[in-house]
Amino acid sequence: MPWPSGGDYQQAVQNPRVVFRDPELKAGLPELDRLGMPKPRSGNFAVAFKMQCSGRDYAVRCFLGDSIDRRERYGLISDFLDHAKLPYTVTFKYQADGVLAAGAWRPMLKMEWVHGQTLGQYVSQNVTNAAKLTELAGRWVEMTQALTTAGMAHGDLQHGNVMVMPDGQIKLIDYDGMFVPALAGRPSSENGQPNYQHPLRGALDFGPNLDHFSEWVIYASLVALSLQPQLWKDLNGGDECLLFRKADFDPATSPALALLEKSKDERVRTLAEVFRSLLYFGVSQVPLIDASRVPARSAPAPDASATAAAPRGVDWLRDHTGAGVAPRIMQPTPTVAAATVPLPSPADASWVLSMLAPAPAPARFSNPTTLEWLVLVLSATIVVFFVDRLLPLSALALGVCSVANIALWLVRYQQQDIVRKAALSSRSVAQQRQKIAAVHARIQGLEHEKAVASRLLQQRLATIDAQRAKIKTSEDRAGDKPRAQLKLTLSGINEQRKRLADSDSAELRKLQSGLGSQLLAAQRELAKVDQAQIKDLADALEAARERHVQQRMEGAYVAQATIENIGPARLGYLRAAGVQTAADMKRRGLQNIPGIGAGLRDNLLNWANAVQYGAMQTRPMAVPADIERSVRARYETQRTAQTVRRDDLQRQMALEQQRMTAAHAQERQTLDQQEKAANTKANADLVATHASFAPKFKAADDEANTARQEHADRTKTLDTDINAAAQQMAGLKWQLTKVQHEHGVFKRITFGAYVRRAIWPFAA
Repeated sequence: MPWPSGGDYQQAVQNPRVVFRDPELKAGLPELDRLGMPKPRSGNFAVAFKMQCSGRDYAVRCFLGDSIDRRERYGLISDFLDHAKLPYTVTFKYQADGVLAAGAWRPMLKMEWVHGQTLGQYVSQNVTNAAKLTELAGRWVEMTQALTTAGMAHGDLQHGNVMVMPDGQIKLIDYDGMFVPALAGRPSSENGQPNYQHPLRGALDFGPNLDHFSEWVIYASLVALSLQPQLWKDLNGGDECLLFRKADFDPATSPALALLEKSKDERVRTLAEVFRSLLYFGVSQVPLIDASRVPARSAPAPDASATAAAPRGVDWLRDHTGAGVAPRIMQPTPTVAAATVPLPSPADASWVLSMLAPAPAPARFSNPTTLEWLVLVLSATIVVFFVDRLLPLSALALGVCSVANIALWLVRYQQQDIVRKAALSSRSVAQQRQKIAAVHARIQGLEHEKAVASRLLQQRLATIDAQRAKIKTSEDRAGDKPRAQLKLTLSGINEQRKRLADSDSAELRKLQSGLGSQLLAAQRELAKVDQAQIKDLADALEAARERHVQQRMEGAYVAQATIENIGPARLGYLRAAGVQTAADMKRRGLQNIPGIGAGLRDNLLNWANAVQYGAMQTRPMAVPADIERSVRARYETQRTAQTVRRDDLQRQMALEQQRMTAAHAQERQTLDQQEKAANTKANADLVATHASFAPKFKAADDEANTARQEHADRTKTLDTDINAAAQQMAGLKWQLTKVQHEHGVFKRITFGAYVRRAIWPFAA
């Protein structure tokens, strides 16, 4: 039986007392939409309805399809959540036969209803409120550590499954894809919303680190929007995402990262670079948002300057953006992180922005340029002298002085310690880029080798499939003989069955033309009796109704009525004309009666019509009992005779049909046995034939399995190498971010800037 659709469940929930077994839900009322129907909230695997039950609200999740281990999974998840008592989850109860829909009892979930906004709604409403988004980001990091510490993962963190309560707290709903330790080793039941999941996630990526990538997606979106709200419009936020979509998880072509990296805000650019580096990790190796670095609120600072430089909260990002701090490469988190430090209060979320601190002040030249300026003044004096006294040699003097000054500036520029530091920093950036290029080339080589291995596997499997097809063709040819024999035997059996069926049809037609015709005639006669009785009863009712009206009109006297302008004199005229009742008026009419003009005739006729209308309203609705008994008695004898005749003919027909069936029963049974024996023999022959070819099939299958295993082993080795190279790439990129950030302080250390200082000593 197919599973109910969302519409089937919507119709069912209209009647809670009938379709639910749960006592609370039986007494509840569904939330209705504008059309007065239960309001559905549809998902990929279930449709949910809000049930209002005596002061408490529940979400009833009805499933749209089957799942082999759904009951067991939800049982393990429920046991875990009951024991963990996390503030981010809600209680629920799995009911195996909880709802009646489309004629069958189906499983459902009864969950506590969460009164709040979805994450998507909350962000859309507060996209310009940096304080609220920052606070929410703080709470989000707090939640990520709590889930990891518990050793669990939600499995489908996205804008629709995260609820923000009125007090700002976070609640998670929809536990279809949740991982808890008791489910370790099983595949995932779903892959989550693509706009929030790692692009390489598969069914076997099911463990406590499962949420790390989607946690980063949401966290990076919140922080970026708190810094630059315009991104919501620029990236069409809210369209099944916050900021990022599946297409953004390719680091080479990500539209969102490209836009973020062009931001004028250096903190947004740095955040984009951090997120880009995560895309080089495998699914299970994406690190947790570095919650292990979150210090306690009460942790004392070493000194005042340190407090000013590093505010309370997470400052791991400053490890890669601040000068003078040793770089630290993020490593994949362990299976379950230990909660060794308390979390900050989300009410003070300043750390979210402080960790994205802008670059330090740029370096400047510090040496005096008095000598350069004096030489420049002297050179200018010499040029003026030659122009004034020795004009033909002035061009030569200008050239010599210019070369001398430039040479002096260049020598003095090269002598600066800050210039040597800038050159070393530039070489460091170039070296880091060369390392990244080398690792990238290695990854491409490994990917190419992996692709070649896949092609070779496909070619090898195609060859094995061709061999298997030949074996199958040989087996089919060997099985043609028993199949042909079976076909011939079944054809003969079916011919005999057809002969019996034709014989039965001939006898049946004969029976129908004889007894059948008589039975049809008897049924028609019985129907005529019933129709005649119905007609007589209808005629009797109509006569009774006409008598009732006539009697009422004959009993309505003009002299007893109050009719305008009809006095004793005119009543005398009417009596003289034979008109005393309403019936007389209808029978004789009121023409040619002295003293009765047109106006009086209208008054009298209106009164007579009113009497007639009142009589019709009180006409009897049923035939009088004595008349009905008389009519029925008149037809009872005829009906009894016809019924006896019909029943007798029906019995004769049944006996004849039984005789016809019994006449060929033994012959049909013999044919059934012959058919069964033929099928058994053919199946035995085919099984024997298949058994003779089974070793060849097994050899082909073993060869295919060996090829797949060898490919899997080779792919595993390549994946390990690719993963290691990707981690190395991520580390190098983090290091490059650090080096580039440090190199940014030298952006003003150029020869042109030094020349400006030499020409004008007071220049910055």
